[in-house]
Amino acid sequence: MPWLRRHPIFGFFVVAYAIAWAVWIPMAVAGIRVHQGDAWPTHIPGLAGPFVAAFVMSAVLGGRRGVRDLLARMGRWRVSPKWYLVALSPLAFFALAAAALALIDRAPDLRELMRFSGLPTVWPVVMWILLLGTGYLEETGWRGYAVPQLQGTRSMVSSAVIIGALWACWHVPSMFVIQNYRDLGVGFMPGFLIGIMAGSIFLTWLYDGSGGSVLIVAVWHATYNLVAGTAAAHGPVAAIVSTAVMVWAVVIVVTELRRTSVHPPSAPRRWSLTPVTVRNVASRWPHAIRASAIVPPPEDGAVLVMTPASAPSSVTTPPARTGRSEPSRSNTRRG
Repeated sequence: MPWLRRHPIFGFFVVAYAIAWAVWIPMAVAGIRVHQGDAWPTHIPGLAGPFVAAFVMSAVLGGRRGVRDLLARMGRWRVSPKWYLVALSPLAFFALAAAALALIDRAPDLRELMRFSGLPTVWPVVMWILLLGTGYLEETGWRGYAVPQLQGTRSMVSSAVIIGALWACWHVPSMFVIQNYRDLGVGFMPGFLIGIMAGSIFLTWLYDGSGGSVLIVAVWHATYNLVAGTAAAHGPVAAIVSTAVMVWAVVIVVTELRRTSVHPPSAPRRWSLTPVTVRNVASRWPHAIRASAIVPPPEDGAVLVMTPASAPSSVTTPPARTGRSEPSRSNTRRG
Protein backbone atom coordinates (compact mmCIF):
# COMPACT_ATOMS: atom_id res chain seq x y z
CA MET A 1 0.00 0.00 0.00
CA PRO A 2 2.88 2.52 0.36
CA TRP A 3 2.97 2.91 -3.44
CA LEU A 4 -0.74 3.79 -3.55
CA ARG A 5 -0.26 6.29 -0.74
CA ARG A 6 2.54 7.99 -2.70
CA HIS A 7 0.47 8.07 -5.91
CA PRO A 8 -3.13 8.87 -4.88
CA ILE A 9 -4.28 9.87 -8.39
CA PHE A 10 -2.29 7.50 -10.59
CA GLY A 11 -3.00 4.63 -8.20
CA PHE A 12 -6.74 5.23 -8.49
CA PHE A 13 -6.68 4.97 -12.27
CA VAL A 14 -4.49 1.87 -12.16
CA VAL A 15 -7.01 0.07 -9.93
CA ALA A 16 -10.03 1.32 -11.91
CA TYR A 17 -8.52 0.21 -15.22
CA ALA A 18 -7.28 -3.13 -13.86
CA ILE A 19 -10.69 -4.22 -12.57
CA ALA A 20 -12.64 -3.12 -15.65
CA TRP A 21 -10.20 -4.45 -18.21
CA ALA A 22 -9.88 -7.75 -16.33
CA VAL A 23 -13.57 -8.22 -17.18
CA TRP A 24 -13.80 -6.74 -20.67
CA ILE A 25 -10.60 -7.92 -22.34
CA PRO A 26 -11.26 -11.66 -21.74
CA MET A 27 -14.82 -11.13 -23.02
CA ALA A 28 -13.48 -9.48 -26.17
CA VAL A 29 -10.88 -12.21 -26.73
CA ALA A 30 -13.57 -14.88 -26.30
CA GLY A 31 -15.78 -13.13 -28.87
CA ILE A 32 -18.59 -12.47 -26.38
CA ARG A 33 -21.13 -9.84 -27.44
CA VAL A 34 -23.44 -7.81 -25.19
CA HIS A 35 -26.83 -6.88 -26.66
CA GLN A 36 -29.50 -4.40 -25.66
CA GLY A 37 -32.26 -5.99 -23.60
CA ASP A 38 -30.24 -9.10 -22.69
CA ALA A 39 -29.12 -9.45 -19.09
CA TRP A 40 -26.50 -12.06 -20.02
CA PRO A 41 -23.78 -11.91 -21.10
CA THR A 42 -23.14 -8.53 -19.55
CA HIS A 43 -20.32 -6.02 -19.24
CA ILE A 44 -21.77 -4.45 -16.08
CA PRO A 45 -19.28 -6.01 -13.58
CA GLY A 46 -16.48 -4.08 -15.27
CA LEU A 47 -18.20 -0.82 -14.36
CA ALA A 48 -17.31 -1.52 -10.72
CA GLY A 49 -13.69 -0.57 -11.40
CA PRO A 50 -13.95 3.14 -10.45
CA PHE A 51 -16.23 2.29 -7.51
CA VAL A 52 -13.80 -0.20 -5.97
CA ALA A 53 -10.81 2.02 -6.73
CA ALA A 54 -12.42 4.97 -4.92
CA PHE A 55 -12.98 2.93 -1.76
CA VAL A 56 -9.52 1.38 -1.90
CA MET A 57 -7.80 4.75 -2.23
CA SER A 58 -10.02 6.41 0.38
CA ALA A 59 -9.14 3.63 2.83
CA VAL A 60 -5.41 3.83 2.02
CA LEU A 61 -5.26 7.62 2.42
CA GLY A 62 -7.79 8.23 5.18
CA GLY A 63 -8.63 4.93 6.84
CA ARG A 64 -12.14 4.53 8.22
CA ARG A 65 -12.77 8.25 8.26
CA GLY A 66 -11.84 8.52 4.59
CA VAL A 67 -14.32 5.77 3.74
CA ARG A 68 -17.02 7.41 5.87
CA ASP A 69 -16.45 10.70 4.08
CA LEU A 70 -16.88 9.01 0.69
CA LEU A 71 -20.06 7.29 1.86
CA ALA A 72 -21.41 10.62 3.16
CA ARG A 73 -20.92 12.25 -0.27
CA MET A 74 -22.57 9.27 -1.96
CA GLY A 75 -25.70 9.92 0.12
CA ARG A 76 -25.60 13.74 0.11
CA TRP A 77 -29.19 14.55 -0.86
CA ARG A 78 -29.71 17.84 0.98
CA VAL A 79 -28.83 20.14 -1.88
CA SER A 80 -30.68 22.99 -3.57
CA PRO A 81 -33.68 21.81 -5.65
CA LYS A 82 -32.16 23.44 -8.73
CA TRP A 83 -29.46 20.75 -8.82
CA TYR A 84 -32.12 18.03 -8.94
CA LEU A 85 -33.64 19.84 -11.91
CA VAL A 86 -30.23 19.97 -13.57
CA ALA A 87 -29.68 16.27 -12.84
CA LEU A 88 -32.96 15.45 -14.59
CA SER A 89 -32.33 17.81 -17.53
CA PRO A 90 -31.69 14.97 -20.03
CA LEU A 91 -35.42 14.22 -19.82
CA ALA A 92 -36.12 17.72 -21.15
CA PHE A 93 -33.63 17.23 -23.97
CA PHE A 94 -35.26 13.91 -24.84
CA ALA A 95 -38.72 15.50 -24.83
CA LEU A 96 -37.55 18.23 -27.22
CA ALA A 97 -35.96 15.64 -29.51
CA ALA A 98 -39.11 13.49 -29.47
CA ALA A 99 -41.31 16.51 -30.24
CA ALA A 100 -39.08 17.54 -33.13
CA LEU A 101 -39.12 14.03 -34.59
CA ALA A 102 -42.90 13.82 -34.20
CA LEU A 103 -43.26 16.92 -36.39
CA ILE A 104 -41.06 15.68 -39.24
CA ASP A 105 -41.35 11.92 -39.03
CA ARG A 106 -42.46 9.91 -36.00
CA ALA A 107 -41.80 10.08 -32.28
CA PRO A 108 -39.48 7.46 -30.73
CA ASP A 109 -41.10 4.36 -29.31
CA LEU A 110 -41.04 4.81 -25.53
CA ARG A 111 -41.03 1.04 -25.10
CA GLU A 112 -37.47 1.12 -26.41
CA LEU A 113 -36.46 2.81 -23.14
CA MET A 114 -36.80 -0.67 -21.64
CA ARG A 115 -33.71 -2.03 -23.44
CA PHE A 116 -30.13 -1.23 -22.42
CA SER A 117 -26.96 -3.19 -23.15
CA GLY A 118 -26.23 -5.84 -20.51
CA LEU A 119 -29.44 -5.26 -18.53
CA PRO A 120 -32.79 -7.09 -18.66
CA THR A 121 -35.78 -5.67 -20.48
CA VAL A 122 -37.81 -3.89 -17.80
CA TRP A 123 -40.19 -0.94 -17.48
CA PRO A 124 -38.53 2.48 -17.95
CA VAL A 125 -38.83 3.42 -14.26
CA VAL A 126 -37.19 0.16 -13.21
CA MET A 127 -34.57 0.64 -15.92
CA TRP A 128 -33.78 4.09 -14.51
CA ILE A 129 -33.27 2.55 -11.05
CA LEU A 130 -30.90 -0.04 -12.51
CA LEU A 131 -29.03 2.70 -14.36
CA LEU A 132 -28.79 4.68 -11.14
CA GLY A 133 -26.89 1.73 -9.72
CA THR A 134 -24.50 1.62 -12.68
CA GLY A 135 -24.16 5.40 -12.44
CA TYR A 136 -23.03 5.06 -8.85
CA LEU A 137 -20.44 2.47 -9.91
CA GLU A 138 -18.81 5.03 -12.18
CA GLU A 139 -19.47 8.37 -10.49
CA THR A 140 -18.25 7.29 -7.05
CA GLY A 141 -14.83 7.01 -8.66
CA TRP A 142 -14.67 9.62 -11.42
CA ARG A 143 -16.36 12.46 -9.56
CA GLY A 144 -16.43 11.25 -5.95
CA TYR A 145 -12.70 10.55 -5.75
CA ALA A 146 -10.76 11.70 -8.84
CA VAL A 147 -12.29 15.18 -9.13
CA PRO A 148 -11.41 16.31 -5.56
CA GLN A 149 -7.91 14.89 -5.92
CA LEU A 150 -7.18 16.66 -9.21
CA GLN A 151 -8.81 19.93 -8.21
CA GLY A 152 -6.33 20.23 -5.38
CA THR A 153 -3.71 21.38 -7.92
CA ARG A 154 -5.70 22.12 -11.09
CA SER A 155 -8.66 24.15 -12.26
CA MET A 156 -12.11 22.70 -12.68
CA VAL A 157 -11.82 22.66 -16.49
CA SER A 158 -8.37 21.06 -16.65
CA SER A 159 -9.38 18.45 -14.06
CA ALA A 160 -12.49 17.60 -16.08
CA VAL A 161 -10.49 17.31 -19.32
CA ILE A 162 -7.93 14.96 -17.73
CA ILE A 163 -10.66 12.75 -16.30
CA GLY A 164 -12.56 12.87 -19.59
CA ALA A 165 -9.55 11.63 -21.57
CA LEU A 166 -8.85 8.80 -19.12
CA TRP A 167 -12.57 8.00 -18.89
CA ALA A 168 -12.76 7.63 -22.68
CA CYS A 169 -9.68 5.36 -22.81
CA TRP A 170 -11.12 3.28 -19.98
CA HIS A 171 -14.10 2.43 -22.24
CA VAL A 172 -12.01 1.10 -25.14
CA PRO A 173 -12.11 -2.67 -24.39
CA SER A 174 -15.88 -2.52 -23.87
CA MET A 175 -16.27 -1.24 -27.44
CA PHE A 176 -15.21 -4.67 -28.70
CA VAL A 177 -17.84 -6.32 -26.50
CA ILE A 178 -20.96 -4.13 -26.60
CA GLN A 179 -22.72 -4.78 -29.91
CA ASN A 180 -24.20 -1.29 -30.02
CA TYR A 181 -20.69 0.19 -30.15
CA ARG A 182 -19.60 -2.31 -32.77
CA ASP A 183 -22.55 -1.42 -34.99
CA LEU A 184 -21.53 2.24 -34.96
CA GLY A 185 -18.05 1.43 -36.29
CA VAL A 186 -14.82 3.38 -35.84
CA GLY A 187 -16.36 6.48 -37.34
CA PHE A 188 -18.17 7.27 -34.13
CA MET A 189 -14.93 7.50 -32.10
CA PRO A 190 -14.34 11.28 -32.55
CA GLY A 191 -17.93 12.01 -31.57
CA PHE A 192 -17.64 9.64 -28.62
CA LEU A 193 -14.49 11.39 -27.38
CA ILE A 194 -16.07 14.83 -27.70
CA GLY A 195 -19.20 13.60 -25.93
CA ILE A 196 -17.19 12.08 -23.08
CA MET A 197 -15.23 15.33 -22.67
CA ALA A 198 -18.44 17.35 -22.60
CA GLY A 199 -19.97 14.95 -20.10
CA SER A 200 -16.91 15.12 -17.88
CA ILE A 201 -16.97 18.94 -17.86
CA PHE A 202 -20.70 19.01 -17.17
CA LEU A 203 -20.51 16.42 -14.39
CA THR A 204 -17.54 18.09 -12.72
CA TRP A 205 -19.42 21.40 -12.74
CA LEU A 206 -22.51 19.64 -11.36
CA TYR A 207 -20.50 17.88 -8.65
CA ASP A 208 -18.90 21.13 -7.52
CA GLY A 209 -22.14 23.09 -7.69
CA SER A 210 -24.05 20.55 -5.63
CA GLY A 211 -21.47 20.67 -2.86
CA GLY A 212 -19.80 17.37 -3.73
CA SER A 213 -22.91 15.20 -4.06
CA VAL A 214 -22.17 11.87 -5.77
CA LEU A 215 -25.91 11.20 -5.64
CA ILE A 216 -26.69 14.19 -7.89
CA VAL A 217 -24.15 13.26 -10.56
CA ALA A 218 -25.28 9.61 -10.44
CA VAL A 219 -28.87 10.77 -11.04
CA TRP A 220 -27.75 12.75 -14.09
CA HIS A 221 -25.68 9.82 -15.37
CA ALA A 222 -28.63 7.44 -15.00
CA THR A 223 -31.06 9.84 -16.66
CA TYR A 224 -28.69 10.52 -19.54
CA ASN A 225 -28.14 6.80 -20.14
CA LEU A 226 -31.88 6.21 -20.11
CA VAL A 227 -32.58 8.71 -22.89
CA ALA A 228 -29.29 8.49 -24.83
CA GLY A 229 -28.08 4.93 -24.24
CA THR A 230 -31.17 2.75 -24.61
CA ALA A 231 -32.68 1.45 -27.85
CA ALA A 232 -34.95 4.53 -27.94
CA ALA A 233 -31.97 6.80 -28.54
CA HIS A 234 -30.94 5.61 -31.97
CA GLY A 235 -30.34 8.22 -34.65
CA PRO A 236 -31.48 11.83 -34.23
CA VAL A 237 -32.61 11.44 -30.60
CA ALA A 238 -29.13 10.56 -29.34
CA ALA A 239 -27.61 13.28 -31.53
CA ILE A 240 -29.94 15.99 -30.17
CA VAL A 241 -29.48 14.97 -26.52
CA SER A 242 -25.70 14.72 -26.87
CA THR A 243 -25.50 18.07 -28.69
CA ALA A 244 -27.45 19.76 -25.90
CA VAL A 245 -24.94 18.47 -23.35
CA MET A 246 -22.02 19.62 -25.50
CA VAL A 247 -23.47 23.12 -25.83
CA TRP A 248 -23.99 23.29 -22.06
CA ALA A 249 -20.40 22.15 -21.51
CA VAL A 250 -19.12 24.91 -23.82
CA VAL A 251 -21.11 27.48 -21.84
CA ILE A 252 -19.56 26.14 -18.61
CA VAL A 253 -16.03 26.40 -20.02
CA VAL A 254 -16.56 29.94 -21.36
CA THR A 255 -18.08 31.06 -18.07
CA GLU A 256 -15.25 29.51 -16.06
CA LEU A 257 -12.57 31.07 -18.25
CA ARG A 258 -14.20 34.49 -17.99
CA ARG A 259 -14.48 34.16 -14.23
CA THR A 260 -10.82 33.28 -13.83
CA SER A 261 -9.73 36.05 -16.22
CA VAL A 262 -11.71 38.68 -14.30
CA HIS A 263 -10.66 37.37 -10.89
CA PRO A 264 -7.29 35.67 -11.44
CA PRO A 265 -5.77 33.90 -8.44
CA SER A 266 -3.09 35.93 -6.66
CA ALA A 267 -0.71 32.97 -6.79
CA PRO A 268 -0.77 29.45 -8.20
CA ARG A 269 -2.64 27.17 -5.89
CA ARG A 270 -0.14 24.44 -5.12
CA TRP A 271 -0.92 21.94 -2.42
CA SER A 272 0.78 19.03 -0.75
CA LEU A 273 -0.37 16.47 1.76
CA THR A 274 1.32 17.09 5.10
CA PRO A 275 0.58 15.46 8.47
CA VAL A 276 -0.29 18.32 10.81
CA THR A 277 -2.67 19.06 13.60
CA VAL A 278 -5.83 21.06 13.11
CA ARG A 279 -4.64 23.53 15.77
CA ASN A 280 -1.43 24.27 13.91
CA VAL A 281 -3.14 24.62 10.54
CA ALA A 282 -5.70 27.01 11.98
CA SER A 283 -3.04 29.17 13.59
CA ARG A 284 -0.47 29.20 10.77
CA TRP A 285 -2.64 28.98 7.64
CA PRO A 286 -6.28 29.77 8.54
CA HIS A 287 -7.28 29.70 4.87
CA ALA A 288 -6.19 26.06 4.60
CA ILE A 289 -9.04 24.92 6.83
CA ARG A 290 -11.54 26.62 4.54
CA ALA A 291 -10.02 25.54 1.23
CA SER A 292 -8.83 22.02 1.88
CA ALA A 293 -10.13 18.51 2.21
CA ILE A 294 -9.16 17.04 5.56
CA VAL A 295 -8.71 13.27 5.80
CA PRO A 296 -7.83 12.23 9.35
CA PRO A 297 -5.76 9.08 9.87
CA PRO A 298 -7.07 6.54 12.31
CA GLU A 299 -4.87 6.76 15.37
CA ASP A 300 -2.29 9.44 16.00
CA GLY A 301 -4.59 12.43 16.44
CA ALA A 302 -3.07 14.34 13.53
CA VAL A 303 -4.80 14.86 10.23
CA LEU A 304 -3.77 14.82 6.61
CA VAL A 305 -4.60 18.26 5.31
CA MET A 306 -3.81 19.84 1.99
CA THR A 307 -1.61 22.81 2.83
CA PRO A 308 0.26 25.27 0.61
CA ALA A 309 3.43 23.71 -0.73
CA SER A 310 5.36 26.82 0.23
CA ALA A 311 4.57 26.19 3.88
CA PRO A 312 7.17 24.35 5.97
CA SER A 313 6.78 20.59 5.61
CA SER A 314 7.77 19.81 9.16
CA VAL A 315 5.04 21.02 11.44
CA THR A 316 5.20 19.90 15.01
CA THR A 317 2.56 19.63 17.61
CA PRO A 318 2.74 22.36 20.27
CA PRO A 319 4.62 21.12 23.37
CA ALA A 320 2.51 19.76 26.15
CA ARG A 321 1.72 22.22 28.93
CA THR A 322 3.74 21.51 32.06
CA GLY A 323 3.03 22.33 35.66
CA ARG A 324 5.29 25.43 35.60
CA SER A 325 4.42 28.34 33.41
CA GLU A 326 5.99 31.71 32.90
CA PRO A 327 4.39 34.43 34.97
CA SER A 328 2.25 36.78 33.00
CA ARG A 329 3.34 40.37 32.61
CA SER A 330 0.41 41.54 34.69
CA ASN A 331 1.55 39.45 37.65
CA THR A 332 5.18 40.52 37.49
CA ARG A 333 6.15 42.91 40.22
CA ARG A 334 7.23 46.21 38.84
CA GLY A 335 10.34 47.70 40.25
